[in-house]
Amino acid sequence: MARYIITLHARPGVSQDFLAEFHAVDKSFVARVCGRLEELGFIDRRPNENDRRANCIFLTEKGGAIHSEIMAFLLSWGSSISDGVSEEDLRMTISTMERINRSIDALSGHPDRRGPPPKTPE
Repeated sequence: MARYIITLHARPGVSQDFLAEFHAVDKSFVARVCGRLEELGFIDRRPNENDRRANCIFLTEKGGAIHSEIMAFLLSWGSSISDGVSEEDLRMTISTMERINRSIDALSGHPDRRGPPPKTPE
């Protein structure tokens, strides 16, 4: 569930369909995850004013707080697993993985995960 919280923090107001495509998972799986996140009080689903069939998903205050905890854990974990690896090696690895990811996105027709967030309804 953490990856959905991270995505919603970066891209507030996206739809469940967007989350399914972005994370390359089934729409029904995303619906179940969103249902659970909503039960836990981490997200709100609001009607999309431009498409009554869709909801826009936003983190709640509680969701924002858990996002901060998730990011703190990931930063700590990242430091631990890269201990002893030089900054140059880390930069080179990240750069290589980003190029590979862009190539995969281009070949699969998948949306660029690093692009600007979609527009949200007013």
